[in-house]
Amino acid sequence: MRPEPDPRALLGARLLADSRLREAASTFLGALAARGVAAAPIKGLVVSALLYEEPLDRPFGDVDVLVGRGDLARVAEVARGAGWRIVRDSRQLFTLNVVIPPGIPMDVRASVGPPPFATATAQEMLDRASLVRDPRVMTGPFWLLDGHDHLALLMLDAVFDKFALRSDLRKLELAQALRRWVPSPARFAADLRAAGLVTVAWIALTWLHGETGDAAALELLRALGPVPPIPGALAARLLDALRREPFGVAARLGVRLLADSPARGLAALALGAVGTARYHARHRGRDPWAGVVWRG
Repeated sequence: MRPEPDPRALLGARLLADSRLREAASTFLGALAARGVAAAPIKGLVVSALLYEEPLDRPFGDVDVLVGRGDLARVAEVARGAGWRIVRDSRQLFTLNVVIPPGIPMDVRASVGPPPFATATAQEMLDRASLVRDPRVMTGPFWLLDGHDHLALLMLDAVFDKFALRSDLRKLELAQALRRWVPSPARFAADLRAAGLVTVAWIALTWLHGETGDAAALELLRALGPVPPIPGALAARLLDALRREPFGVAARLGVRLLADSPARGLAALALGAVGTARYHARHRGRDPWAGVVWRG
């Protein structure tokens, strides 16, 4: 029988991981800022500090960063100039993965969801961001997205991760973010419609309300109004598929078809297939993440 892990050792490991990730984020974002690249940390690095009383309650294993599409090439230049390893560089998916010594991944994206899924762009979100200082997140100044934009990204990730990864954390984060970042459901609903993310939001909110009975989720669902007809017809069936078999073929393919515009959904599906095929062809069965210390 294995002995129970020492709580102090577990806490120490989490503290070490958290501090190393935040230090790496400061190094990476500082290097980008020095080259004039506006970049905003998103997801775990930010929500752990802003939505939790104790950041260690929200573990994360990588640093997610949003940049404008026009800056993605410059991010690669900064990485190469610093001698940092680039794991994945996908022109189709507007993503770039950089590993900061001693092996900490920076996941850079330059689109809102898979391109061209949404009508909103990463650059538009960055244009609305504020330059702030908050040592809970990282040392040095950084661009903090508007709450509506950050919540939209959290909903996107929840749907594209099939609600299966860290399900309990996602419920808590979405509920906390709704209360902190959505003072007006009507205004947020209008922003979601402008961003082309009504269907994704409907699925995330329906899941959250169905799992927890969250009243704020129900209020926002009512404010959203009708889901666009074609993706709306798929949404309920896909939600059932996500619950039954989150990583089945229907779920894997279906999420990309949930753009508010069917044409955008089909384009996202096609580009996703091309990007995935190129990724596997490039690495040919090798693990490109070998040597990475933490991985989310």
